Amino acid sequence: MDVFCDICGRGEPAAMVLIEGARLAACRSCAGHGKLLHRIESKLMPTQEKQEKPMPRSIGEDEIVEDYAARVKSKREQIGLPLAVIAEKINEKESYLDHIETGKLMPTIAVARKLEKELGIKLIEKVYTEVSSSIAKSIASRDATLGEFIVQKKK
Repeated sequence: MDVFCDICGRGEPAAMVLIEGARLAACRSCAGHGKLLHRIESKLMPTQEKQEKPMPRSIGEDEIVEDYAARVKSKREQIGLPLAVIAEKINEKESYLDHIETGKLMPTIAVARKLEKELGIKLIEKVYTEVSSSIAKSIASRDATLGEFIVQKKK
């Protein structure tokens, strides 16, 4: 089964982006329309042939919580540590953590895990994406894009 951009339905996804609260796989030309969450590496080598796989009914992914900035800043201030100390403890730049605290940058999953451990807070949650079999068939036949039918449940 070929995988296509959730926005235009044409290109191969190159990045996961956030657009109006929806996580979408976007091709290179559509990736600029949203907030970049992470880049997607092509899973296939040019010489490999694509093989059809059944569409999974539920996929669980780690995702950073929406209020990550407030959680990090609030906890850091509560325990009374300067940003420079936290940065040194988790081996990250102070300016990077400042951008995370102000919401200018979303931390990577790895940095979020370090912050969770150091500050004793929860920044990562598992998000499950469920797709019904009838919708999966519709998507596979390219009648619709995946972004039109995904239902996300946070646990």
